[in-house]
Amino acid sequence: MDETNSINIEQIMDEIREDIRRKGIVSDLPDFKKGKRPAEDAAEAFDAEEFALKLGAFEDEYQVNAFPEIGGGRSFIKKVIRRLISFQTAPPISEQNIVNMDTAELFQMVGAYMKDRDRRIEELTKEVEELKKRLPGEE
Repeated sequence: MDETNSINIEQIMDEIREDIRRKGIVSDLPDFKKGKRPAEDAAEAFDAEEFALKLGAFEDEYQVNAFPEIGGGRSFIKKVIRRLISFQTAPPISEQNIVNMDTAELFQMVGAYMKDRDRRIEELTKEVEELKKRLPGEE
């Protein structure tokens, strides 16, 4: 490429930056790096009661309603349109319900596993305490 056909990207970027500055446009994009809880505090931030409550809510509401109630003045038209497109909407909703049901079961298993681990940790802690008492010179 020769100089006459080349594109000066820096010049274009400078023009864009100047235009943004002139118009006073501010970046109001959300910062996705900030989560509800920092990853390093995840173990300390875990709340078993909150987990159980959210799991119960998820189990109660995992089913997606393919035909939510229609209100308003034009409900007949909406019902007709819904019937006409149901052959397209029903299969994905059915598949989503299957995924949601599997996810609910998975979380039930995770909860059961966590309870079992907690029980096992308590047993091992008691066993360690008993073994420490048997050691000579330990009080």
